Amino acid sequence: MSALELGGEAQRASPATPAPTAAVPSSGLVSDAIWRLRRSDGAPLLPSTGTGPLTGLTVAVKDVFEVDGFAMGAGNPVWLAERAAASADSAAVAALRAAGAAVAGIAHTDEFAYSIAGRNAHWGTPPNGAAPDRIPGGSSSGPASAVAAGQADIGLGTDTAGSVRVPASYQGLWGLRSTHGSTDAAGLLPLAPRFDAIGWMARDAVTLRAAVIAGLGGDEGALRLAAWFLSERSETKGAQRALAQDEGAVRLRRGASVVAVEPDGPQAPDPRFVVAPALLALADRDVAAAFETAVTEAVAAGRIQPPEVIEVPPTTELFAAFRIPQAAEAWRSDGEWVTAHPNACAPDVAARFAFAASVTPEQEAAALAELERLRVALDAALDERILLLPSAPTFAPLLDADADTLESVRVRTLSITAVAGITGRPAVSAPVLEIEGLPVGLCLVGPRGTDVDLIDVASASFAP
Repeated sequence: MSALELGGEAQRASPATPAPTAAVPSSGLVSDAIWRLRRSDGAPLLPSTGTGPLTGLTVAVKDVFEVDGFAMGAGNPVWLAERAAASADSAAVAALRAAGAAVAGIAHTDEFAYSIAGRNAHWGTPPNGAAPDRIPGGSSSGPASAVAAGQADIGLGTDTAGSVRVPASYQGLWGLRSTHGSTDAAGLLPLAPRFDAIGWMARDAVTLRAAVIAGLGGDEGALRLAAWFLSERSETKGAQRALAQDEGAVRLRRGASVVAVEPDGPQAPDPRFVVAPALLALADRDVAAAFETAVTEAVAAGRIQPPEVIEVPPTTELFAAFRIPQAAEAWRSDGEWVTAHPNACAPDVAARFAFAASVTPEQEAAALAELERLRVALDAALDERILLLPSAPTFAPLLDADADTLESVRVRTLSITAVAGITGRPAVSAPVLEIEGLPVGLCLVGPRGTDVDLIDVASASFAP
């Protein structure tokens, strides 16, 4: 029985009664390597506020979301000491609680979400549930570790440049970065709003799918997203909009995916897949080989059509065009505080903020123009097809990896993950690949608005 089914059993056996929100007494709170804040007795930090498909499940909240009654820490103790307790949940937390999930606790993050390693000089490094001698991946490291360790069912995170996909890849989890702008960001500490996207992680596709639908605003939110997607890809948008909405409603009610065939209604085409050798070349040789094997086996089994090979802009251009606007926005988000608190950030994060401070308006304007050119080029190359690639270019580096190694991995990773960031497309990491016992995610980047369908496609096409 799945975690989702267990939740349904719990709901039928003892329906939860929404409880008023109240701060937990400080004497009952503890911290550890995964959690910045949780109850010492293992009870939820906060109960659900409603019942629904997530009843009986718990969520680990990345410490960049406001949680009612508690201060946000953003991965930095100096920042935390200056914060007042939140008076309400962030929209993302509220959506999960309303669907029945309880908040297990507030989990650690890289400082200001400005890293993908998962190491935090102040709070420590959350353990990698799949490989204890390796880094967990960040910046949604705490939520990923909580889910991998079985201490929460859902991890709520953010993904600017891979911060959901990378920890999911490193720890053998399902993880989804949502379509940019599809979720309410109220109560979320921004890093780079142009690229920031809310995301979720889980140990199985069923739980991830339920969390995503809840996070999108429930069935109605998912339906609106599906209807938008279907109408957008119609050649005659105006005439076909009602048909697309009907099709979206039928498909979502049935839990259908784009691989499903509807005998009594309009049929969506089978998904078309593409691969980009330039992106695959960034991966370690054994990761690339495992990826190619997984795709070949899926084709041979008749689960997918053979992917088309496409060309994408040079990866160096993708990285550069992404890095400068991200840095400029990060400085606008946090630069004033960083300036007022010298030496408050760890050296690696401080170095990124130093670079961010150096970006001139002219450099940002030029980078934004280049970013738009690359977005148009990527959209043309991908069209309405699904891009297949490794979620990360390597499995998780060792905990004692030196700074140069981590920086090399970071640059290659951002060059891969930037495709979804630049285009605003959703991306799911599925725990499909394994190299010498270490997990690596297989990533699917889909058309904007296909968040739920993308999980279904990944599960039907590649899940073991």
